[in-house]
Amino acid sequence: PLLLSFTHTSLGSVLFSPLVGYMLLPFTAYGVLELITFFSLPIFPLEFMGKAVMKVVSLSSVFELSVGLELSLNTSFVISTMGAFVLYLLSLFAKYSEPKAHSP
Repeated sequence: PLLLSFTHTSLGSVLFSPLVGYMLLPFTAYGVLELITFFSLPIFPLEFMGKAVMKVVSLSSVFELSVGLELSLNTSFVISTMGAFVLYLLSLFAKYSEPKAHSP
């Protein structure tokens, strides 16, 4: 809710960002390794990973999952606070609903 109140972001970008982010990790690691070794490694893995990332981005851009909600800052703050409170209550429920081991 806070992200939607500050930007005009579609729901698709929020859902697909982790996927693309994890795909960029090996791409970035190989790029740093290239810099460390003074560009002595073969370039084809970097090209392949770059093309794969661009393909996933182009395929995920087809999904325009627009939410269409205009949230004010106060509304998004209340929704986020309520979500955090529900998560807190669920953690308390999980903590106290575990069966207790009997000591001998």
